[in-house]
Amino acid sequence: MMLLAIVACSNTAFSADDSDLNGLYFGGSPSATLTLVKYGFKNENQVPAMGLPAASFQRNFQCEAGKEAGALEVFGGFRSSIGKGLYAGGEVYGGINNTKVTPYDDSASGVVVGLFKSQVERSPYLGLAALFGCRIAKGTSAYVRFGIETSDWRADVIPNSATITKQPASLAATAAQIEASNKTFTKSTSGFSFVPGFGLQTRVTKKFSLRIQCSWLFAPSIEGLAQDITGYPNTTVAGTSILHNFQIAQPKLGIGLCFEQ
Repeated sequence: MMLLAIVACSNTAFSADDSDLNGLYFGGSPSATLTLVKYGFKNENQVPAMGLPAASFQRNFQCEAGKEAGALEVFGGFRSSIGKGLYAGGEVYGGINNTKVTPYDDSASGVVVGLFKSQVERSPYLGLAALFGCRIAKGTSAYVRFGIETSDWRADVIPNSATITKQPASLAATAAQIEASNKTFTKSTSGFSFVPGFGLQTRVTKKFSLRIQCSWLFAPSIEGLAQDITGYPNTTVAGTSILHNFQIAQPKLGIGLCFEQ
C-alpha cells in the first residue's frame, strides 16, 4: 500500500499538466562574480648594450589574478513545454558589474625601478540565452542555458610617474619622451562572448519563484596594448615599448526572484 501511495504521488507530481512549464516571466538577480585574468607583458625593440645581445634585455612577465565583485541583473523570458516534464525557453537580460582587476602594480616602487599599474574592467552588459529544462519535482525544475553576452572590456596601463618625471638627471629622458610615456595607455574590446550555465528554479507562491544559477563567461582577450616607454630610464627597462596582453574569464553565481505569468 505504501508503494502504491508513492507511485500515485509521483504520477501527480509528473502529470501531463505542464502548465507550470509554460508562460512569460521576468525578474532580477544579485550575483557574485569572480573575474579571472591571465596577464603578461614584454618589452619590444631592445638594442645591444654592454657587449650583450638585444635578447639579453628581453622581459617576459606572466601572472594570473582574480577578484570577486558584485553584479545586478534584470531578465525576462518565456518557457514552453516540449514534452512531458520538459521545456525550452528563451531569455533576454542585462546587468551592471563593478569588476576592476589589477594583475600588476608596482606604483609603490622607487623612483628608478617603478614601472606601472595595469588593470582591466567591464562595462554594463546585455545578453540572450536559450534554456532547456526538466521538472524534477512539482513546481521545481532544473535547466541548462547557452547564452551570448556583449559588453566592453577596457584595459588601462598607468605609468609610475615618479619613475618618469623624478628620475636622476643622469638618467633623465628628453621632455618629448617624458610626455609620450607619462600618460595612461588604454585599449578596449567588445563583441559577443559565450556564456554556458545551469540552474534550479522553484515556485514559492502561485506567481513567484526563486532560482539559483551558475554561469561561466568566456570573455574576449585584450591583446597587444602598446605602451611607450621611451621616457623610462634604460636602466629600468630596455626598448621603446611594452606590449600587454589580458585573457579574461568570469564565473558567476546568482540568486533570482521571478514573477511568472
